[in-house]
Amino acid sequence: MRHRVLAFRFENFMGFVDTNWIEFRPITLLFGHNSAGKSAIIRALLLLRQSIDRHSEFGPLVFASESGTDVGVYRDFVHDKDISYDISFWFRVGIAEGWSKQNGLINTWADAKLTFGLVQDDDVVVHLK
Repeated sequence: MRHRVLAFRFENFMGFVDTNWIEFRPITLLFGHNSAGKSAIIRALLLLRQSIDRHSEFGPLVFASESGTDVGVYRDFVHDKDISYDISFWFRVGIAEGWSKQNGLINTWADAKLTFGLVQDDDVVVHLK
């Protein structure tokens, strides 16, 4: 089995205190009323993607990218605009798959958590905790 992200969750991002686990499937659809947080979920994933693809001299998160998204500054996307909060991104990664006569298909996973917070009170320098 190749390792893949099975689910994710984030804490203190935009309107969410905690999204709880959101599972990825071969086709993943987001449904909800207006202002339910669908765009926030997409923005979180885009923020992480552009942060992996590009380097920033201000820390591990890339807030804006020409080919990505512009999430503004830390205060713009931290929950309740409270810069004392840390933002956490969790990933559930599949690490093994097997078969048991008693239980059928068995999946094993590991959870990883990345937590970010401000180093300075200037909305720019974010660090990985």
